[in-house]
Amino acid sequence: MFLNFKRKKSWLLHLIVSLPTLLSIIYFGLIAENIYTSEATYIIRSSDTQSSLGGLGSFFSKVGISRSNDDSYVVLSYIKSRDALSSVEKVLPVQEWYTQKGDIISRFNGFNLDSYNKKEYFYRYMSNMIDVNFDSSTGIATITVNAFDMQDAFKINEQLLKQAEGFVNQINLRAKQDLITASLAELKNAESQMKKEAQALERFQRNKNRDANLAEYQQILINNTIAKQQFEAATLSLRNAQVEITKKQLYLERIEQPSISDVSFKPARIYNIITTFIISFLVYGIIKLLSAGIREHKD
Repeated sequence: MFLNFKRKKSWLLHLIVSLPTLLSIIYFGLIAENIYTSEATYIIRSSDTQSSLGGLGSFFSKVGISRSNDDSYVVLSYIKSRDALSSVEKVLPVQEWYTQKGDIISRFNGFNLDSYNKKEYFYRYMSNMIDVNFDSSTGIATITVNAFDMQDAFKINEQLLKQAEGFVNQINLRAKQDLITASLAELKNAESQMKKEAQALERFQRNKNRDANLAEYQQILINNTIAKQQFEAATLSLRNAQVEITKKQLYLERIEQPSISDVSFKPARIYNIITTFIISFLVYGIIKLLSAGIREHKD
């Protein structure tokens, strides 16, 4: 009976610890493909507000330029969005790179399942291959792209930056159109009212009974003056809007261009093998303790 129990323990040890560790050694030692990482950093800046922070933020503050964290988060969300990935795919064969390169486990749809070959699944897969981190203390964002080829990672990172720059330009254009459209509408209404009051004054001045209607004449003069003032105010408002647009203009400033790494640090082969062994051994220990508790309870 003791021998049977000992054999059972040995069988359980090999199943829970030895087998997973062996599979981990085979995969990470022989099968897993190298993954290369490209990094790029940028900052969203604006000339609207001043920054009181030190470091890089202090530099931008001295030249009248500061970052906008709110806008940075908007751009960050765009880079991680489906729209950004779709735009990159129009330029680069991204899905082809991640489907045909890499090992069967790490590449997208390695087992070539028709049910898994969907855009949504690919987007979720790429969410693990592309990461964007934002440091709110410095305003610096870092784009990290992982790929099975160093040039692929670089090209995708470069395109993501270009798409982000285009997105910032769209924000600027939309803000400009909204502000200018409202100011022009106000100016047009003021100009129309000024012309209307000027015509009323001209008609009244042609009337020879002007003196008999002095109160009406004075009211027309007042309306004409107010209309001119409103037109001048609307003109000034348009000029101020143009200045405000310049102040609120956003810029994506590249700090570090996308890198080309000729060394692969992923996957962390030795770390993953050791981690597999430790976790397997912990699971084995827990099962062993549970088994001992069950036997003791039966006895």
